[in-house]
Amino acid sequence: MSEFNPHLDRYIEALKQSGFQGDCETSYGARIVAATDNSIYQVVPEAILYPATGEDIRRIVAVLAQYRGSGISITPRGAGTGTNGQSLNGSVIVDTSRHLRSIIDFDESKRQICVEPGVVLDQLNAYLKPYGLFFPANVSTASRATIGGMVGTDASGKGSRIYGKTSAYIEQLDVVLADGSQYQVKAIPIDELRQRSEQSLGDRLQYEVYWAVTQHREEIDRVFPDLNRGLTGYNLKQVLGDDELFRMCYLLAGSEGTLAFTRSITLRLLPIPKFKALIVVLYDDYLKALRHVQVLQIVGELLREIVESLLLALALGVDLLDARFLFVELADIPRVQFAVAADAVHVLPDARLVLADLRGFRVKLCDRLLGVVDVRLDSSRLAKRREHLVRNLALANVILKRVEVH
Repeated sequence: MSEFNPHLDRYIEALKQSGFQGDCETSYGARIVAATDNSIYQVVPEAILYPATGEDIRRIVAVLAQYRGSGISITPRGAGTGTNGQSLNGSVIVDTSRHLRSIIDFDESKRQICVEPGVVLDQLNAYLKPYGLFFPANVSTASRATIGGMVGTDASGKGSRIYGKTSAYIEQLDVVLADGSQYQVKAIPIDELRQRSEQSLGDRLQYEVYWAVTQHREEIDRVFPDLNRGLTGYNLKQVLGDDELFRMCYLLAGSEGTLAFTRSITLRLLPIPKFKALIVVLYDDYLKALRHVQVLQIVGELLREIVESLLLALALGVDLLDARFLFVELADIPRVQFAVAADAVHVLPDARLVLADLRGFRVKLCDRLLGVVDVRLDSSRLAKRREHLVRNLALANVILKRVEVH
């Protein structure tokens, strides 16, 4: 079967004998499809495994433990939307997106849901919408990105400045360790962690990480930047909190399958924002837009995105002003902040025309467009207007009525 590693055929046969219920692909066509993801790289694997159950994941790892030194390695894959080639491997790919797409459990009162790693983000949020809940890590590839892959990369996406990353919402991970044993990872009091330090491989690993973090806490604080969406390296900074809880999930999230294989994921959910709105700001050059980024942070926005007018014109099929469009999305923030945001600058005389064109775009931008504004003020003048409005609630309420925000 295998043209490469002489041990691979024996491994696959042993896997089938263990009760593996999923699929195994070794044809060139299947392998060439799995050789690429959303990165610039191409690495052709020798085989692709598609586990049908969480137990299949355990079998894959447990049987491989019998083939140490064989050169066989396994890499988890979700939708392949990562941009760094992290789902590619020249040996064996384990693809969870074909079969492991079930929602295992949902607790509306606790706002928690347990899913298999192959569940797609849009699928999850469609299921949650009737309950008024959502999973806030909103990546641009939501129509195909899997929750398992989002855990692997600690994905964030639109709204990350407010909501943070996937790891902030993980309540529990059911994982398979290198010896094939299963382990539940969740927040644990440090005293309990010390008492369980020798009970299982998972307990020992957690304690080793705890020991290393406590021994090198100052160096970790020095090296790791204080960013709300830092994505480089193992997240040792957040595993030990000030609340005396140890959270190994922060380490596993973003580890890209190098530390454990995920069987299921329990997530914490948030209420869907009751109100979303958008401000479209026009600039004549990028530098001016960049200078105003910090000024606009006062409104607590979910999203800022700069788009060339040419791209929008091609998408809409209409002529637009020669400008750079800065999209600022807002959600469920205090009324005064809506007012401050809406009064960014004067509304363009032809705002209605531009507004109609934007509403014709095939992407739903927002529930309400607060205004299309033309920024040609210097940043210092713009900042003074913000400060004045924040101090003067009466004036802000007047502006609020003017832009009809309710």
